[in-house]
Amino acid sequence: MGAGDLVLLLPADCWVMGVQFALAKLATGFVAPASTTYLPSTQSALVTHPAPICWSAIVCCCLLILIGAAPAIAQPAITGVSPSSVKPGATTEVKFTGTKIDGPLQIWTSFPARCEWVGHDPKAKEVKNLVCKMTVPAGASLGVGGIVIASIRGISDVLPVMIDDLPLVADNGKNHAPASPQDVSLPAAIEGTSDGPASDYFAFNAKANERVSLELVAARLGNDFDGVLRVIDSTGKELLLLDDDAAAGADFRGLFVAPADGKYLLELRDNRYKPNGRYRLRLGTFPIVTTAHPIGVQTGVPTSLQFVGPNVAGLAPLTLLTGESNSRRLPLGSPAANSVGASWSTVIASSLPAAVEPQGTKEPLTLPIAVHGVLAVAREQDEFAFTLAKGQRASFVPVSRSVGSPAIVSLRLINAAGAQVAEAAVTDNEEEPLSFVAPADGVYRLQVSDLTARGGSDFTYRIEATTGPSFQLIRKPGVLKPKVADPNNNRIHFPVSIDGGGFAIDVVAQRSGYDGAIRLRIDSPRSGWQTVNHVIAAKANETRLYVIPPADWQLAEIASLRVVGEAADSEDIPPAVMSTIAQVRLAKPAMIYPAPFSDGLILASGLLAKSEFYTLSQTKPEITLLRQVGQAQLTLAMQRTEATFKDIPLTVLVTKAPAGVTTEVKRNGNGPAETYDIILKAPKEIAAGRHVLRYFTYAELAGTGLAVLSNDVVVNVVDPLTITVTPAGPLVAGQKQKVKIAVKRQADDRQSVELTFKSLPPGVTAAPEKSTLAPDQNELEVELSAAADAAAIMFKELTVVATSKAAGQNVTGESAAATLEVKKP
Repeated sequence: MGAGDLVLLLPADCWVMGVQFALAKLATGFVAPASTTYLPSTQSALVTHPAPICWSAIVCCCLLILIGAAPAIAQPAITGVSPSSVKPGATTEVKFTGTKIDGPLQIWTSFPARCEWVGHDPKAKEVKNLVCKMTVPAGASLGVGGIVIASIRGISDVLPVMIDDLPLVADNGKNHAPASPQDVSLPAAIEGTSDGPASDYFAFNAKANERVSLELVAARLGNDFDGVLRVIDSTGKELLLLDDDAAAGADFRGLFVAPADGKYLLELRDNRYKPNGRYRLRLGTFPIVTTAHPIGVQTGVPTSLQFVGPNVAGLAPLTLLTGESNSRRLPLGSPAANSVGASWSTVIASSLPAAVEPQGTKEPLTLPIAVHGVLAVAREQDEFAFTLAKGQRASFVPVSRSVGSPAIVSLRLINAAGAQVAEAAVTDNEEEPLSFVAPADGVYRLQVSDLTARGGSDFTYRIEATTGPSFQLIRKPGVLKPKVADPNNNRIHFPVSIDGGGFAIDVVAQRSGYDGAIRLRIDSPRSGWQTVNHVIAAKANETRLYVIPPADWQLAEIASLRVVGEAADSEDIPPAVMSTIAQVRLAKPAMIYPAPFSDGLILASGLLAKSEFYTLSQTKPEITLLRQVGQAQLTLAMQRTEATFKDIPLTVLVTKAPAGVTTEVKRNGNGPAETYDIILKAPKEIAAGRHVLRYFTYAELAGTGLAVLSNDVVVNVVDPLTITVTPAGPLVAGQKQKVKIAVKRQADDRQSVELTFKSLPPGVTAAPEKSTLAPDQNELEVELSAAADAAAIMFKELTVVATSKAAGQNVTGESAAATLEVKKP
């Protein structure tokens, strides 16, 4: 590493580490002071009023899914956030405007922040304005973040915000003519709103050859604003026109170099003349970065990073060293020498060995590896060679758009003869992987190009090349139909009731050579979550995962979660975090690619109202399973208590059953009251004893969930007939004696029972030989007679066999052996 490199060390246990050096002169070898602490962006502020200010760690992964559990409850709606940015190392008063924001409140952020409500009375009604003092620590990374507010009514949408170090300037609303622009001192970040056909004009002074960075942040915040900017001199001449950017989409980025000392005019408008779109216009001497190159590093290995983008002058190389950990996305601040303000980029850190596009060599690389390159010119095609054995599976996963690169990577695999053997699909994902099983030993070449044949110095990419089976998890995309929507897959915000709430997520496995079972779990800093139906069965592709909140779930509480899948049959296959990128893009169509924090995130909040739109009861406290019959059932009675909850069936799942017992569920009826039979089937030779069954029920009403998780239900496996034989006394040769036979039936339907002695002492007979016990009888007496010459004996094998019917099947039973003494007179 060079003397001018910045060495950045990140801890091993970081999830997302934000690093920001405002005003740092990297070109002169700036090194962070030893006392500086850089807080991970996995922290969020959770504040209840009245409450002390506190830090609360969260897992910063992705899509916001907030789970609901009460019908007809209006959730908080935030219609305005001002300012829409916060500054690292400072406290910002953020004003929220909206409805349903009264009562106790909590706030969640995707970035580290300390929050305190100002003047909020939780007893006030019809609150429409909130003020929060938000303190972001110095060193927090710049970029796009999110805020969520929860009340006892539910939870708000994600409120996009910018973490920015530039001085804030508000559009004055009176600058719609070139003759009356709003004067701005650089650097500045101007916040404004589109006035439709009217342009906003801003004026600034610049010296000759002064370089001014111009950057719009609107679409990247999810705002519906497609900006176009003109830079005009004092004569009205257009000097620069900025429109859509290959990497940032509708957000333009560019560099203006002043030709002479003087005042310059900026004209900004929506390209479609559409009103009300919010924008943030950044102006100053800061760098404009697309990505780092390479865009990934190996944990534990110092890696030198360059930065590429429209304006990277003065950016020194950065040597990044991360601790040993699983794959991470690290947002890095990127200030330049003599700059005020910074840019930001995202770097991938994983355990994969990293290599940069080889220069002048085509020697095969050893898998696993992560290769990095740049498609610097149009129609460029890079090649990487790999040696594969026959039957070996190789997977190639591109990373580009999700970290800010404009490259839409296309992957194609050819063999030694130059023939194509595999090609990645073209989808809306824009980072489509390629999986391949080698048909023969040999060297294969992976060809990497841009799907639309573009190129440029910032068309960076990363290809994660691995061998062996693997799998990925996605949240199943929903299908919207007229007047019908699947709330699990298309709704984004759902609070969870503090009493009986729950939610369901359809999780899909995308398998690549692994056909075994996949166990799902909830990863959350909030303990106590329970899951039901948490296994994607071997060779299956999906399951509906049910999640139940902790028993001590609180009002307005916010918790973050993510779904993690692990291979049940192999420790060598890495776990996968469920991606929700399809739902994020559906919710934020203006974003060319959602912010990294938003893929996979699940948030839940505690809702006040109970969600008892149905009640459930068992018809009996325990289950009797008759051996020989091998079948029993438990009936659940469901009562609909909400008029709008009709026709929708209850989901009933058995979560635990006795070993060897299979179950099925049968629905009976469809109306205000209906029943569900849990039918148990067991082999007839199942061992007798007491076992346990548990069940789970779930239903949704208007996108809200109500779950019931049962306690242990006793399953008593017994013989259908229990017979006891009791002689009245010794039997004397030549005389008679009575024997009492008692029968205990276990079946609910009492049937007659035929009784016969299996064995009698020599010279002893029974009259009658067969006896019948009536359905309303439990015992009878049979008379035994001993012949005059019957031998004296202590007979220890006096047994009775019983035959009957139970549950429509023939059943038998045999008594324990009794002792009958036969003696001489």
